[in-house]
Amino acid sequence: MDVITTLAGSGWVMQNNSVPVGLTNWFQGNGTVFAAFNGASDSYIGANFNNTTGANTISNW
Repeated sequence: MDVITTLAGSGWVMQNNSVPVGLTNWFQGNGTVFAAFNGASDSYIGANFNNTTGANTISNW
């Protein structure tokens, strides 16, 4: 299974530099929104406009 919770232990770093930081960060894919290309339908990492607020700049790495 491809899950976001295993990334930090594998050496990946997730950093949200949005100002201000919004309600969400990187999150596990949602197979009901769209399915992953390969593997389980939710086996991708996602981010969206909720990483900041309003019309501010998203900077999420």
